[in-house]
Amino acid sequence: MKKDEKAKSDFKSSLRPNENIEKNKKYEDIVIFMGTDNNGDYPLLIVKKNGNTVSLIFSDLEADNFSKTASYEQGDVIRIKWKVDTAEVAGDDEKPYLTEFLLTSKKIKDGKLSQFNKIHQNPFRVQYIEGDFSSDFLKSIDKKVRYYLSNTKEPLLLLELKDPNSNLSYSLEEQDRDGTKYLAVGLFTTLEHQQSTLHWLYINMTTDELYDYDLPNDKLIKLN
Repeated sequence: MKKDEKAKSDFKSSLRPNENIEKNKKYEDIVIFMGTDNNGDYPLLIVKKNGNTVSLIFSDLEADNFSKTASYEQGDVIRIKWKVDTAEVAGDDEKPYLTEFLLTSKKIKDGKLSQFNKIHQNPFRVQYIEGDFSSDFLKSIDKKVRYYLSNTKEPLLLLELKDPNSNLSYSLEEQDRDGTKYLAVGLFTTLEHQQSTLHWLYINMTTDELYDYDLPNDKLIKLN
């Protein structure tokens, strides 16, 4: 979100970086759905356009929009109608600022994850867990694993995923790397009681960012 203490009418938005955005004027754009965030002062829709990530506040007039986005998957193409208006944050030191508000949204095309889920409808099993995680947290991790698999170019994983009934499973364990806490996700298959690890992913426990693991160089590679 972008703060504008003077509440100017020529607000700049990453949705339309080359335009001066007028307050309360309605705009329409096609964007990539990235997720939602309900942990702050306002519930947010998070989207990408032209490589820029933008968070829009759900408008009070369209309160059902938040529940509707539960059917969206990361990477889906959606059409949004939005405007710029004044937001306020609780606290004596906070000043009103201009930011983007979502008016309506509609999915217009499946992303890779939605397509992947239609083929791989059976859940991937979590066979080993080191740590105490809530069921909601495990669901969020499963979505991240599926998102990675729907976009992967790793040859061993692509070969395994040719089978819609793949017995691919994964393990979860907390690890510390250079003072940063990660959740290590080990992707593996089992054949005749023999386990074969195909790949490792890492999730930053603070930022929620996803990393590929470069095994030969013992390096983490941040994924977009």
